[in-house]
Amino acid sequence: MTTLKQAIIEALTKAAVEEPTQAAAASLADDLLDGVGAIAKFMYGADTPKNRRWIYHLHATKQIPTFRMGNRVQARPSRLVRHIEELENARAA
Repeated sequence: MTTLKQAIIEALTKAAVEEPTQAAAASLADDLLDGVGAIAKFMYGADTPKNRRWIYHLHATKQIPTFRMGNRVQARPSRLVRHIEELENARAA
């Protein structure tokens, strides 16, 4: 009887641990802009050479919350929106 109880507890524990990890990975992929073209399209609505250069400039001067993975600039849309809202609120105050 104890073995069955332990098996059920282990199965429930394993399911509880694995599910959030898979959900976290899925939400991370959904909340990631890969490359300056994707960031430019998100912020300005178009992926043009001028917008790409501006994103590189903002990244290099640390004016937007971006990071590098390998040789690619990455950003989280949720963090970009929060950053813009913070700038708007600071300006209004």
